[in-house]
Amino acid sequence: MTVEATEGVAHCHGCVYDLAHDPSSVAAEVAITTVTQESDSRTGVIVRGLRQAQRKTLGDLVGPRMSQRRLELIEEGIEPSPHEVLILAAALDLRQAPHVLYEGLGPAQGQQIRHDLTEAAALVTRGQHAQARSLYQKVLADPALGSRPDLWRLAELGLAGTLEATGELAAAIDRLQYLLAVLTPHIDPAPAAAFQDRGLSEQRAAAAIALSRCLREVGDLAGSARVAETALNVEMAESWSDRAVELGAALLATWLEQCAQPPGPELVACQALAGLLVKAAGRLATPRALLAACQRAAAVAMLAGDAQGGRHLAARAMAVSRQARATLSTARWQVELVLDLPLVSVQELRQARRWLREVDAARDGGVPAALDQAYELLARARVALAEGDAAVAQRLAGQVAGSCPEARMLGVGAQLVIGQALRLQKRPREAAPSLQAAAEHLAGMAAPARAAQAFAAAALEWERCGDQVAAAAADRRALEVIGVG
Repeated sequence: MTVEATEGVAHCHGCVYDLAHDPSSVAAEVAITTVTQESDSRTGVIVRGLRQAQRKTLGDLVGPRMSQRRLELIEEGIEPSPHEVLILAAALDLRQAPHVLYEGLGPAQGQQIRHDLTEAAALVTRGQHAQARSLYQKVLADPALGSRPDLWRLAELGLAGTLEATGELAAAIDRLQYLLAVLTPHIDPAPAAAFQDRGLSEQRAAAAIALSRCLREVGDLAGSARVAETALNVEMAESWSDRAVELGAALLATWLEQCAQPPGPELVACQALAGLLVKAAGRLATPRALLAACQRAAAVAMLAGDAQGGRHLAARAMAVSRQARATLSTARWQVELVLDLPLVSVQELRQARRWLREVDAARDGGVPAALDQAYELLARARVALAEGDAAVAQRLAGQVAGSCPEARMLGVGAQLVIGQALRLQKRPREAAPSLQAAAEHLAGMAAPARAAQAFAAAALEWERCGDQVAAAAADRRALEVIGVG
C-alpha cells in the first residue's frame, strides 16, 4: 500500500479487505483517504468536520452573533473573521484552542490518534473488547477530532464494530446510521466528485454493510434491505466494484432470511441477484468480490435444492478465504458457510465438520467476540442435530439462546434448533412452544415464509401431545402470516 500526500489530502492506493466485514479492524489501516476539500477555505472544511463529529446541527452553532446563513457560507468556503472563529470555537468546545479551526490537529496529535486506533484494533484481535471500546471512546471524546474527518470516521467505524461484536447492537446501529448519513451524498443525481474519493467510498460501503448486518440481526429486515439497496444504488452510479458486490451480498443476505424450505417465490429474486453478483465477481476476479458473491450464491443454490452447485460455490468461497489474510472476519465467513449448508447428506456433514475445524486456524490466535462465539456454537448445534445427537444440539443451542439479547436473529436460530432437538427426543409438549415462539419472532421480522414453516412445525407438535386447540391456532397463524385465511 502506498500513500501520496498533497496539500494535506492523503490518497490511498490499495485494498482494505476487512473494511466491509469487520469494522473494528479498520483502525489498523493508517492510510485511509481524508475528506477532499471542496472549497477554497480550509477553515470551512474543518468547521463542518468538527460540527459533524460532535453531532451538532447548523442551528446548534448559531446565536445572536452569527446567523445560520453566515455559518453556511463559512462551511461553503467564505473565510470567517477572527471574531467569528472565536464564536465558533466556543460553540465547538474549543474555546481554549481556537487555532484548531485554522490549522486542524497538529502532526503529533494526528500520529497519536493513529497509534491509538491501531492499538484499539489490536485489542479487538486479542479479544480485549472492553479495553478497545474504552480506547475508541477516548479518541472520539476529543472535541478537536472532527478537524480530521478521516480519523473521526475510522474511530466511529472501529467503535461501531466493537459494539456489534459484543452484541450491543442498538448502540452500534445509532453510530452507523449517523456516520452513513454524513457519508452519503444527498443530491440526486449525486455529483461525480462524490465518487472520486476512494477512501470515502470504502468507508461509506463499510458503514452501510455493517448497518445492514446489524439491522438484520435485530430483526429489522425491511430496514436492513433498504440500507443495503440504497448504498448499492449509490455505488452503482459508476460500475461494478468490490464494494458494489459486497453491498449486493449484504442485500442478498437479508433477502435470504425471508426464504423458507421448500423454496417459494421469494427465492426468484435471490437467484437473480446471486447470478449478477457471481458474474460481476468473476469479471473483477478479486478475493473480496469472489468471497462475497460465492458465499451468498452458495446459500441461494442450496436453498433452491441445487446441492452440488451450492457445495461448489461454498468450496470456492472457502478456498478464497484460505488465501486471504487470516482474521476474525475470515472465521466469521467460514461459520456462515457452515450455517448455510443444508446438512442433509453425509458429504455435507463431513464438509461442515472440516470447515468448523478450520475456524480456529482462520482466527490466527485471535479471540472471537460474543456474537461470533454464539454463531459458532449455533453452527456446531446444527451439525449435532443433523447427526442425530439431539441432546448435544439442545445443550449447545441452549448456550446460544439469550447469550446476546439484542441479537434476535441469532435467538430465533437457537430457538428453532432447540425445538427441533426436542422433537427428535420425542418431547412434543416442550418442542411446540419453542417452535411457536420462534415463529412469532419471524412473523414480527417480516419473514412470512419462514414464520409459516415454523408455525406448521409447532402445530404438528401440538397435535402429537393431544392439544388440538393449540394445533388449530398454530395452523391459523401459519396461514395468516402468508396472507391466507
